Amino acid sequence: MEDLYPGVKVRVPATLDLLPTTLKYDRRHQSNPPHYYFDPDGGGGSRYRGGLGAGEKLNSKKTLHERLATNPDTPVETISVPREVQEGYLNTLRHLTDLIHGHFSERHPEVPGAVTGGDARHRILEAAGSVVFSPGDLMWVEWDTKKKRIVSFGWHYYYRWAYQDTVRRKNWINEREGLYPLPDEKGAVPARLSAVRRLLGYTGENEGSAGIGEGEYSQLMGRISVNAALEIVPDNSNDESRFLPPTFLKELGMPRPSAIELYLKQRYYPNRRPSDSATLATYGDAAGYDEPGELKGRKFYLDRADAYNSKPWEDNSEANRLNDRSTLATEASRPGRHFRFTVRFSDLDTQEVAAVLLALCPHQFREFVDGKHVDGYCSKLGYARPLGWGTVRIDAKEVHFVKRSPDEPRLVKIEGSVSDWFKQHFEAPAMLGPWLDVHRHKHPDANDYPRKGGQIYTFHTELRAEHALKRRYDGRKP
Repeated sequence: MEDLYPGVKVRVPATLDLLPTTLKYDRRHQSNPPHYYFDPDGGGGSRYRGGLGAGEKLNSKKTLHERLATNPDTPVETISVPREVQEGYLNTLRHLTDLIHGHFSERHPEVPGAVTGGDARHRILEAAGSVVFSPGDLMWVEWDTKKKRIVSFGWHYYYRWAYQDTVRRKNWINEREGLYPLPDEKGAVPARLSAVRRLLGYTGENEGSAGIGEGEYSQLMGRISVNAALEIVPDNSNDESRFLPPTFLKELGMPRPSAIELYLKQRYYPNRRPSDSATLATYGDAAGYDEPGELKGRKFYLDRADAYNSKPWEDNSEANRLNDRSTLATEASRPGRHFRFTVRFSDLDTQEVAAVLLALCPHQFREFVDGKHVDGYCSKLGYARPLGWGTVRIDAKEVHFVKRSPDEPRLVKIEGSVSDWFKQHFEAPAMLGPWLDVHRHKHPDANDYPRKGGQIYTFHTELRAEHALKRRYDGRKP
């Protein structure tokens, strides 16, 4: 028994008896040995604890088997389970039973409809702690035929296996760079703050900012505020000239972190990676076999060129109109409408003000930052951004600073143009080029999520299946 959580222990195999690796699946119980099949007549075979509920149904549409027969049924070798594989099993259980971020969290499409997260967690922990991996039970392993070692294992044929890394953690315990406070930010009194926290503040109430400062340094109020934008409505305007007609939008969805082709840097694709014939980097398929990938960065909505000559956001089909998850957009502003708003700031130095100006107005200041994209630059605001909506260009009309005097503070407008002031005070950061690239107007890489047979799900699942085949069988079917 090993500790999974404080006060919760589970069974973890240390040694296993291997059956012959030549066994073939016999679906109809008619093939000659060597073979294996489920639920033999007369209750023969060995106990099989298949399923997350240890033989019970748990959000499953198929009957789970209770016994498994093999011929021959004599072990050919006794082997040890490597420690890193045992750790992988424990991490798998942690993922399955984590109701905030794990498999049975509220992100699961059938939680809490078909099963509640609490029930799933209880049944998994009960099975892992006192039911599965009893002496005499048959279980499944992933076996490396070249190195003659176990890679992963489980008590069900379709068992899940956690990646080496999580989205936020390297090897499940180490912080992933970019998602946690910087070294200089940690401690009772932060030595320095990142630009985002320096401008927008922090609270320390979440994992991403935990450990920054103590006492009066444990939180910082943001030094920038933006008021609500008001539309500039000409006297002759009416609702028809201001708003699009009610529009049924395509169903919106967010790629899950398992969409490694989007979330991770793909250094090798479409070529094979060094460890095997697979082409995709993942969060680490198995300890000691492949190198886990690195996050690409934060999610960003690119401007779509097809939004200017078609309507990639619209889906007026009958199926979409009847879809509970579809969206009917009303009073969406027509292209070309103008708004005004004010940004207020406090205690910023001039270089920080210049950086804020560029963040809001990349197109306005493009000539001063070597912005050479032929279609210019833009920002994305509002709803349905991945479908082509929300593209805006912001111009800074005026910049004022507070001038303190013996009588009272007053706002003083900068001398000269905003562009001249920006050119004088802006300091280019190292990542300016890539930052400009993602703000390109009519970005060449912006498009719909890839589909197979018209379905996003089919594309994603086939990519996963192809990856699993190439990883395990060196690109050749067994």
